Amino acid sequence: MNPQDLAQRQLYKFTGPPENWITAIKFMTWGLEEKYLDRWNEIEAGDIFLMHSTSTNTIVRGAPSSVIGFGVVSPEFSRKESPLWLQEMEQQKNIWPLLVPFSEIYLFSELRPSEALEASTPSNSDLIIAEAKELLANASRLPEGFPQMGSFSSVRPEVVVKIFEQAGRFYLYNSIGATRESYFKPSGLKKVENSEDLNFRKPASLEELSIIKRKTIKQGEATYTKDLQTLERAETAHQDTLEMLFDLLKSYGYATYNNQHVDLFAVKGDDSFLFEVKSLSGRNFRPQARKGIVQLFEYEFFEIRKFFESSGTVAAPKKAVIFSEGPKDMNYVGFMNNINIGAGFFTNRKLQHSGRKQFLQV
Repeated sequence: MNPQDLAQRQLYKFTGPPENWITAIKFMTWGLEEKYLDRWNEIEAGDIFLMHSTSTNTIVRGAPSSVIGFGVVSPEFSRKESPLWLQEMEQQKNIWPLLVPFSEIYLFSELRPSEALEASTPSNSDLIIAEAKELLANASRLPEGFPQMGSFSSVRPEVVVKIFEQAGRFYLYNSIGATRESYFKPSGLKKVENSEDLNFRKPASLEELSIIKRKTIKQGEATYTKDLQTLERAETAHQDTLEMLFDLLKSYGYATYNNQHVDLFAVKGDDSFLFEVKSLSGRNFRPQARKGIVQLFEYEFFEIRKFFESSGTVAAPKKAVIFSEGPKDMNYVGFMNNINIGAGFFTNRKLQHSGRKQFLQV
């Protein structure tokens, strides 16, 4: 594995005692102190975190300072208002209110399914100690260059690669079916000068890495493989469509912007467009279109309004969803047009308008 394989992701380590990691695995989330608010706002879906288990301030005697696994950040950020971890319960304080959600966790040791785990409480210490010892059974030693100080810090790609390579097996736990109130974290738009600068959304999964596929143990492997192939096709279709849209807008003389949320925002004079790109497969048009509509209005409110305020301009961008193929559900396209949202797709690198709303004409 090459560190370059991780170049598009931010890499972190979160540090805590093993009993706190049991709670984190059960609820597929980690907590940060309020003092990390600015850095919490920089964490994005698809980023990778190493799970550093400490040898101090723990109820588990003899626990080594080690890495017990790693995971991927999912988009559903949230804040909590009440205690969740053992120390919070004991002190009756909300010490770690900033939650970082997980889409996947890869442990080096096998535990019970996350829904069967018990969160640490003052009354179940014996069970938690036993589970923590299982968690630590195949823990990875800390390689040279691992940042041991602090509860939250960045990690160099070559250090992450060393940990991946020295681990024997990865036991996958994921958050499919989890429900969590999301917290929208707006981020600044960055100007895009060429297609290499486009900020593609990072998959909230590590399935595309060959070392992950080779070492991961998961039930229902055949179904899992099929799901991964579908996801890979969708990501490719999304990126291809986004690049064609960018090239078209640049050829029309628009200044283009994007970030981890906004696919493309284009401005020329008093004219502006906000685009959301959606890949289609099978019968997923309506769910994808519905999600795209919500995202357009959400991004307009949180991201584009802030952009206009900073530039001293007050305007409402034209909005459109660009699909990876032509929509067949024209009734729903009619609904989109009725709420002033365009629909389009590319054929032979040429933009086609779907429905009656001609949103981009030069």
